[in-house]
Amino acid sequence: MFGSFVREVRDSRGVSQQKLADNAGLTQSNVAAIENNRRQPSAHSLNRILVACGSELATVAEARQIFAPLPPGFFPDDDLPRGLPDDPPDEEPTINPHTPLNERVRRITAMLETSTPR
Repeated sequence: MFGSFVREVRDSRGVSQQKLADNAGLTQSNVAAIENNRRQPSAHSLNRILVACGSELATVAEARQIFAPLPPGFFPDDDLPRGLPDDPPDEEPTINPHTPLNERVRRITAMLETSTPR
């Protein structure tokens, strides 16, 4: 599903699968499997691939857009504050590949509505 898209993004930057894998923190065999549609990347892996190619992952619905955050620790010189020992743990995603499409759409729409300035 994402194979040709990932290949086009990689080719547009003129990098090899190995270079993309190194930059995104993946293995070359994983990149090859994604490009050949043998593996579907997680949202996190797709975000890492796009950021490594100088792009961003975003959800777009009409005039509204929500950009995925940059992968944590992706840039060695980012000066984002580090987590504190008493910070709560990250929550598990509530949407997964088995979530029905209508439920995904409902949740994304609700998120976009709450994030749009009025």
